[in-house]
Amino acid sequence: MANFTRRDLLKHGAVLSGGMLVATSTVPPASYSSETSNMKITGFDHFPVLIPRSEEERRRGVYDRYSVARITTTDGITGYAFGPVVPSFRDEARDHEAALARIRDLLIGKDPFAIELHLANGLIHYGVVEHALWDIVGKAAGMPVHKLLGGNKKKTKYYITMVWHGRGDQSHLTPEEQAEDILWYAEQGFNAIKIRCWRENIMDDVEIARLVIPNAPPGFRLMFDRTAEFPGWVWSYEQAYQVARGMQDAGVYWLEEPFEVGDVIKSAKLAHAMDMLIVGGEHDLGTTPFGVYMRDQVFDIVQPDAQWCGGISTVKKVGTLAQALDIPCILHGTHSLSMFGWLQANAALTNCEYQEIGLIRPRILPHEQWEPARELLDSDDLFEFDTEYLTIPQSPGLGIPVNEDALEEYRV
Repeated sequence: MANFTRRDLLKHGAVLSGGMLVATSTVPPASYSSETSNMKITGFDHFPVLIPRSEEERRRGVYDRYSVARITTTDGITGYAFGPVVPSFRDEARDHEAALARIRDLLIGKDPFAIELHLANGLIHYGVVEHALWDIVGKAAGMPVHKLLGGNKKKTKYYITMVWHGRGDQSHLTPEEQAEDILWYAEQGFNAIKIRCWRENIMDDVEIARLVIPNAPPGFRLMFDRTAEFPGWVWSYEQAYQVARGMQDAGVYWLEEPFEVGDVIKSAKLAHAMDMLIVGGEHDLGTTPFGVYMRDQVFDIVQPDAQWCGGISTVKKVGTLAQALDIPCILHGTHSLSMFGWLQANAALTNCEYQEIGLIRPRILPHEQWEPARELLDSDDLFEFDTEYLTIPQSPGLGIPVNEDALEEYRV
């Protein structure tokens, strides 16, 4: 692990406190203005939609609620994206109306093409809005966003993340029951699956790997996600080492976010001690944390979230830096309608092997999970896919064939 001086850390816009990475700024403040087109933003709205479905369907894991970001312009081009304005784990999520007011003040009357300027002025906190701006830019150019960013992918591999209904740590299920469900998906042809490892008995999740991997088809990959501090308690290094060693011996592909967000000391130590991949970064905002992760060899794979990190532009920057250092950049996942933006970001990178699809509730299939979302589109299906690959949308912008009448019909 590299030794950072105070000068080094300030140069990178971060400080370390007790081994924790704390970003002091995400992008430099803007000190200029720019006008790159005659188009102007006339309005911004963010609202929920609810597509009526039965209680039984919801229990199965069908998604019937979505959040919509919509930006209108003087040229009649409307940008859409799906997702929350601010992720629930950030303080700003507590005051939704205040966030909307800040966004409107930032954007209305401004040039939708000036995305970097808007990010510098504060838009980086609202990734879903940045996605909607890219939707406008792509539609105006008549091209999908990934092509504007130099990408040329036609499809991407994906993996599914499974979370069972019930207790968050999944301890209401036996390892045998979870292994049976995972192997059911493997029998359907899905060859990469990730699950949580939140259990109080930390070696129970290792037992799942021991039950699954020897009985799965050749080439099957199983991954585990500790999700940093979000289970409500944090592993000690000794606990993490014990679990990681057991998972590595069982043939697990990666262990994700084993420690608290920003804990570069223990994460780097564990990554250097294991042959199994140690990965993370989904909760981080801006490029600064990822620069430190890569410089300090904290994670074997960096995993920005395509909205939480600041948006598609930030993903592209993180991915390009990772590519220069020969580090994979695999995006943290989402599902159904939000995935349009994720796939455009994915397709702009050459070092992004997978698209994560979550959260799947066994034993529902991905297309069953997002079936209600089709009612919001002028399309019979959201995506073309098989059990290994998703097709990248090639329509202009994010590629979302939005049915505006349906949005108003189901608006809450």
